[in-house]
Amino acid sequence: MAESSSPTSKGNSENTVTPLRPEENVTSRAKKRIALSSPECSTLTKTDVQGIVEEVIKTAISDMLAKLNANMNSELKTIREELRVVTESISFMNIQYETAISEAKKYAQTAKDLAAKNEQMSNTIVKLTNRINQMEQHARSSNIEIQCVPENKAENVIGLTKQLGAVIGCTVADNDILSCTRIAKVNRDSPRPRSIIIQFSTPRLRDQFLAAAINFNKKNKDKLNSSHIGLAGPVQPIYVMEHLSATNKEIHAAARTKAKEIGFQFVWVRGGRILMRKDVTSEYIVIKDLKMLDNLK
Repeated sequence: MAESSSPTSKGNSENTVTPLRPEENVTSRAKKRIALSSPECSTLTKTDVQGIVEEVIKTAISDMLAKLNANMNSELKTIREELRVVTESISFMNIQYETAISEAKKYAQTAKDLAAKNEQMSNTIVKLTNRINQMEQHARSSNIEIQCVPENKAENVIGLTKQLGAVIGCTVADNDILSCTRIAKVNRDSPRPRSIIIQFSTPRLRDQFLAAAINFNKKNKDKLNSSHIGLAGPVQPIYVMEHLSATNKEIHAAARTKAKEIGFQFVWVRGGRILMRKDVTSEYIVIKDLKMLDNLK
């Protein structure tokens, strides 16, 4: 019995198995991913299970992050591409906008230049129109117009003129009349007779005839009419006036209408000019164009 030996006697340094530390055992088992059905699972401690669960979770999270990162990279790539397209579109639109602004400025300047030229041309046209009107009126400086004389197919307008001159006290000889004729109506539907235009030999004689007609109407309650020159039929008033140009006739008609609207008492013509006066105490106004009438109140 004394010679018998125990398992740990002789040769202990060679046959003794050193047990693993708990940390190494858990790490080794975790790395091996012990199956739940394995006999070794029954010997696992709580710490072993926690390590295994943590490792599984880390692996799953790592896989999820890898997939998420891959998806995000793909999405970011798509977004970057879309942003690039949008940026290029914005850049193109910006270039187009700048071009449009530049063109708009050019057009605005062109429009401004054209407006200035148009205003200049309008002023020139007004001046030329006024000059033409003055020339036309000057060409009528020896003329008178007799309105509302009843018409007759067998009439002698020169004889009527001489007879009218005798009535108003202004003798007219044949050689004093250069031309005498009726003119066409502006409004063909008007019931008024055509006017008689008489061209005298001189402006002075024309003025004498006009003055005599005005004085006759001032002195007689029975104003100048068709009965004074021996025309049968209903009595018609006769008007003797200066022969106005077409423009001055329009201004004269507008002035008479305006005078009624604003209460002006007098509108008359002298020397081819249209004049207005509010009352006997006010100064007269020379109406040169239709715009002046708009400013009267």
